[in-house]
Amino acid sequence: VKRVAVVGGGVAGLQTARALSRRGKDVVIFEKSDNVGGVWKANYDAFGLQVPKELYEFPEFPYPEDTQWSEFPSGPEVQRYIERYCEHFGLKSMIRFNTGVAKIDVGEGGQGWRLFVGGRGEEAKEEQFDFVVIATGMYGWPPHIPKVRGSKDFQGDVYHSANFFDASVCKGKDVVVIGGGKSAVDNAVSGARHGNSSTLVFRSAHWPVPRRLLNFVPFKWGTYSRFGHFMLPTYFDVTDTAWYFHSVLAPLKWAWWRIVELMFRVQFGLKGDLLPKSRIEHDVFSGGQILNYNFRDMLKEGKVKAVKGSIERLHHKHVELQDGTKLPCDILVFG
Repeated sequence: VKRVAVVGGGVAGLQTARALSRRGKDVVIFEKSDNVGGVWKANYDAFGLQVPKELYEFPEFPYPEDTQWSEFPSGPEVQRYIERYCEHFGLKSMIRFNTGVAKIDVGEGGQGWRLFVGGRGEEAKEEQFDFVVIATGMYGWPPHIPKVRGSKDFQGDVYHSANFFDASVCKGKDVVVIGGGKSAVDNAVSGARHGNSSTLVFRSAHWPVPRRLLNFVPFKWGTYSRFGHFMLPTYFDVTDTAWYFHSVLAPLKWAWWRIVELMFRVQFGLKGDLLPKSRIEHDVFSGGQILNYNFRDMLKEGKVKAVKGSIERLHHKHVELQDGTKLPCDILVFG
């Protein structure tokens, strides 16, 4: 029986452990926190899935019917679902909580792996494994806080979206969020709900995707369907026949995506700096974001401001952009 170490108790780590244990492997999961879930265990205020729950579930364990789940589950709902998966398949017996991996070396004679593991404040102890799976994910800790001139002069509070847990800290304060992705947009909305003002500063606008196309058709039927993928640009690894058909139909595909852009422009009221420069077929699967209308409506009502630009430096109680614009700021969030 092969002994396998899985580093990380998030979605990927748990599925890996489940698959290996079914094949008779002796699996140990090292999780440095006190619970499973990874990024779903704790994240920014009001975080959640941007896709319907059926597009984010374990294939062999759909969302249990004995619980009422939201169509777009919140972060805590997803966390409960992951815990149910873990309990259903008895994975907790494989997990060593509050245990991190400090170092990994090749085993003696080039056979297997030596892991040095331990809890906080403990001396790392060596253990031997035949294989190691790194399942720490894309959004590992610690979060990156950019270095900005004038940081020592700034009298406000600085957060990263990953630890912006409670937006009530914004009460009565001016909030500035840096970033143009989904997390930044969500943080700006939370800041507006709780704070005195909320400003989103972004360098590049990305295409927002509505949950329902034309407020009627679920977006998954357009983007996560064979039709939607057929309409994407063809890059490589296709047969000559497929390349021929995509080339012949290129003008039709181009026209289709311009219609989609027009539809989204109308649904979200995109104009000026908020109108993305990139084509939606290039942006939607990398920088695109599936949104409800909270951000759009708050922009219309003036509860949120969106400013295109980059930070030049920080001052006592405001943020200065490269074009000289100065924004009042008590709380700065890097999203």
